[in-house]
Amino acid sequence: MDAPRGELASRTRFMAAAAAGTALALLGVYAGLGVHDGFGDWDLHRVGRRFLRFLPWVLALSALGGALLRGFYARLLTGKPSGLGVLGTIVRAFAHFPLYGGVALFSIMFGFAVLGLRAAPHRLLGGEPPGTSDETLTRWLGTPIWFVIMPFNARFLADE
Repeated sequence: MDAPRGELASRTRFMAAAAAGTALALLGVYAGLGVHDGFGDWDLHRVGRRFLRFLPWVLALSALGGALLRGFYARLLTGKPSGLGVLGTIVRAFAHFPLYGGVALFSIMFGFAVLGLRAAPHRLLGGEPPGTSDETLTRWLGTPIWFVIMPFNARFLADE
């Protein structure tokens, strides 16, 4: 199933990206444990051997997940998601909520920090600070909120 007007990459690229992301996540966990506990730690090498033992299964399942994800987005972009697809968007929103909530929290914190740093010289030297908090917060908070509601927007825009 091809996406309309070629907005999405091929299924093979999605599968490769999912497998590569999973391999990088495993490597990141291994490296993080090594930095934290030391690379000579026996438990670290036990975790590494376990990762290597499960690597074929993990890569195969993540590649399958990449193909399913590509199909989900292709179907969503055609504007004809099924009832199961809409249910998937709801599950997706709740499953990703902690991730996007964390990103939104850090976006707000970063937006306030940027706003404070931009306004500090004007407050100390006098004058009106540039920009408003609405511009800064919208810029940093808009993206994570959009990712949460994107499947619902795509569904309702397809009905118009």
